[in-house]
Amino acid sequence: MSAYDLFSFAEKQARRAPDALAPIPAAPIKVPIAVKTDGASTRGTKAAAGDTESGAPQARPGVTGDPLDLSTDPTVPKPLSAIEVIEPDSGLRLEDRKLFNLLLALSWDRLTERRSEKPFSAPAADLRRSMGQATRNDNRRLRESLKRLMRTLVTFPRLMEDGRTNEAIAPLLAFGSIPKGAGLVEWDFHELIRPHLAAPCIWARLHLEICAAFRSKYGLILYEVLSLRAGRQWPIWTVPVDELRRYMGVADRLEGWGSLERRVIAPAVAEVNRLARFRAEYSVERARSSRRVETVRFRVLRSEKEAT
Repeated sequence: MSAYDLFSFAEKQARRAPDALAPIPAAPIKVPIAVKTDGASTRGTKAAAGDTESGAPQARPGVTGDPLDLSTDPTVPKPLSAIEVIEPDSGLRLEDRKLFNLLLALSWDRLTERRSEKPFSAPAADLRRSMGQATRNDNRRLRESLKRLMRTLVTFPRLMEDGRTNEAIAPLLAFGSIPKGAGLVEWDFHELIRPHLAAPCIWARLHLEICAAFRSKYGLILYEVLSLRAGRQWPIWTVPVDELRRYMGVADRLEGWGSLERRVIAPAVAEVNRLARFRAEYSVERARSSRRVETVRFRVLRSEKEAT
């Protein structure tokens, strides 16, 4: 079982100029975090005043719409720390990522509360429908996704009593239960991860209807990463090829830029441009000596669908 670093990698990315995202703390985030709630981010309502997409830490962003009704255009403010991650060796599948986004949205209003014995829950059929699995009549894929999310380990900074910071390790999901047929799916997050998810310094507003429409894991990953840059003054993401491979979960496959571009990057960009409310384009930077592709630069552009 492998672990990925939930926070130090994100901080490294955020400090990289000129693609830096701000604001973000210079030091590791400390646990617990003081949370300022907006008091109005209830499911099925509009976002509270001050809930902007700039990621400013002064007010906690909220979920909009009803995550279990895609016709309400539900959105979730997914933290940068939960987006810019390196997958474990086994990788997360497309349905796993869709499910995590949905569980995060459904849990959002209670994430700031002290953890209770009552876990989060939602009807299995509603979860399947909101993930784009409306034609399925069983929970097998839901069950397997929950298992993979619970096997996925994350590392995060934990402030100790002596003032030092330890590297803590915990599963992405701490608990899950699922019925054999109709009924409620239950889940919960580790109590020390909850503050990091509940009070993000930087976040991207993801449209769950768009997430549900993706048919490629690579497309959904790229949509989430580029959503962090959409609407910013410098909407650019520059990433070394080796790092991009790890992002996409193909670190040990598809050798050579040609194969990576043909089978992963180009299809992902095409799917993002078809589904997202922004457009994306990319270019490559080659080494002077070998002409080997070393870096890929993605640019987020305004789209006619942005206002819809």
